[in-house]
Amino acid sequence: MNIKEEIEDFVAFFIRDICRAWIEVGELEVAPLPADDEESVNSSSYLSVVLDFCDHFPSFLLEDLGRLPSSILGSYEDFYTFVNSVCLKILSLSEMDVLDALVLVGVLLMKIINMFLMVGCFRFLVAIPDIFLSVFNDHLIKPFLANGTFNSLKLYCDGFKENEFLQTLQVTNGRKIIEEAVDEEFVKITSSVDSPYQTVVDLMVMTNLVSNDSNLCTHCGENCLVNIPDFFATILLKSRSDKKVN
Repeated sequence: MNIKEEIEDFVAFFIRDICRAWIEVGELEVAPLPADDEESVNSSSYLSVVLDFCDHFPSFLLEDLGRLPSSILGSYEDFYTFVNSVCLKILSLSEMDVLDALVLVGVLLMKIINMFLMVGCFRFLVAIPDIFLSVFNDHLIKPFLANGTFNSLKLYCDGFKENEFLQTLQVTNGRKIIEEAVDEEFVKITSSVDSPYQTVVDLMVMTNLVSNDSNLCTHCGENCLVNIPDFFATILLKSRSDKKVN
């Protein structure tokens, strides 16, 4: 397996395991992800530390995302641009090494995935793997390779779980960095919108009031359920449909 394939596998396992964990914990009405025949050596070494790390974050991020200008939900491109910009801002604000930055970007994307699953709107789920791969390949790949790639990540996660002081320090720093990054992108969007300010929550309420079509999402007004198979196909390395019966 070359490094490009290894990175794609890494991202797929990362997002797949996060989705599986939240679906199980939240008892969400989403089709369960099938288990793979074999687990990647990279898939379990960092999952628990990322989830533990995220548990320390307050609900401010979900609340902030709910206050977003509704204009970013106008198109895939608008949403992609905003979330990608926040990820890049995290990297620019962070003085941490590449592994810390990777965890912080993962935390942000996990929270966004969590928001989509909780509200039951799946319109832009398919953007998340693309954003993660773009940020990783364009901004993290060189330092990641220089730091020993996945072996270093496993050691980092093992050390993180065993070091209470490091956990406290990284959670405090990470919370501040993500909050600053999200706030800065809010300012950019709100200052560029000429029409009366309308939040994502406002839009959801309006859609809930006017939507009578049972096939349409009460949040985005579209049949966004059709995006779930594409999203799962993106993050699953071996789907049931790909397995041939001899």
